This record gives sequence, C-alpha cells and structure tokens, in this order.
Amino acid sequence: MDLYLIPNNPEHTLLVSANGVPHYQIDTSDCERGTQVTLIQRPGASLDDSVVAEIEWGEQEFDIPTVIRSPMLRTPAQCVDNSKGVGIKAPDYLYKRHRFGT
Repeated sequence: MDLYLIPNNPEHTLLVSANGVPHYQIDTSDCERGTQVTLIQRPGASLDDSVVAEIEWGEQEFDIPTVIRSPMLRTPAQCVDNSKGVGIKAPDYLYKRHRFGT
C-alpha cells in the first residue's frame, strides 16, 4: 500500500492511501523538558486504542537516548523505565546494516 503525506511535512502530517482514506496521524511537539516528542496515531475508538507509538527524541551531545514507546512492544528485557511508561532505546530497536553501524 502506498501512503502519502498530507501536507508534505513529516513532523505534522496525515498519512493517507491513494484513495484518500486516512491511516496514520503524526504530530511532533515540545515536551516540558524541551525534548521533541513524536506521537503516531491511527483511527481508533479512544485515545488509548489509537496510539501506535511515541518517540522521545534524545540528544547525542548530552548523552540522552532516543526512546520508542508503544503498546506493541512487549519485551521487558529491552525496556527502559521512564515517567511516561516503558520504552526501548532506539538503537536496540532499529535495524543496523553493519555490526558497528549507526
């Protein structure tokens, strides 16, 4: 399935299919500590049902990791405790092409 950004802004966008059906909403906002937080949602009956993932963007210069939180992540061995819930550090979750690659 091809998805299109409406508008073409990856920080605040609606992902729609070719026939115009909305599938995901992406919004990035500032957190109280000044870090960026991206919320990815899909249509659902309630807010809890609609959340696909939350990404709290870290800062490399301050050694703050990027953390991904999602109700679909159920691996406690890789989890990071946080005031907003449980998440996985992005480098542990995302695919690496090479053993020492970023």
